[in-house]
Amino acid sequence: VDLKKMRSPMDTNLVSVTSGRAPGRIFTAFTSFLSQRCGKVLVVSVWLLLVSLGLLVFRRFVDALLTTVPPVKGSASYEADEVHSRFFAKSAINSAFLCESASGEPFVSFVKDSTCQPQFSQQGFTTFTVNCSNSSALGGGCLTTAQLVSFLEQSVEKTLRQLHLNASQVEHIMKEFKEKALPKLSQAMPTITQCPTAVNDQVTEGW
Repeated sequence: VDLKKMRSPMDTNLVSVTSGRAPGRIFTAFTSFLSQRCGKVLVVSVWLLLVSLGLLVFRRFVDALLTTVPPVKGSASYEADEVHSRFFAKSAINSAFLCESASGEPFVSFVKDSTCQPQFSQQGFTTFTVNCSNSSALGGGCLTTAQLVSFLEQSVEKTLRQLHLNASQVEHIMKEFKEKALPKLSQAMPTITQCPTAVNDQVTEGW
């Protein structure tokens, strides 16, 4: 008799108990895997993938379910739709318009001169303010870049002379101002070579 091939009742019970605990072990291993970093990353990645796929098909799904019923002719809805289609086209209209006065006169003219007188004010030693306003001029007044630069030079030189500096000191500071500060100011200024003026008050005002 081969004793190795004999199986006692205890062996049979052990096999049945072990096989009965297999699902529990799988669940325990699965939860242990989820508690680890790689498991959490896997779960988040799966959810992100599902959300991305949902967003991809969401628009198509909504478009597939979208239905429109045209308004009935003769109804108020039909008239409103006609007006809307006439003034608000579905596609953009690219066009240009040329406006001319009835008399052929231009709406505005331009002159190579400022239409306002700049005013210089100083706050402290390093802060300066330049204002230029003319209520009777078109646009409230205009100052050309060249005249603004010239006005700044005169204002700075006048301020230096008020500090009771000698001529050589004023000349040295003005040289530094023209070579270093003024070019940076000129780059920051808008390039204005002409200012608008009204050709005909009635035509310009009407326009």
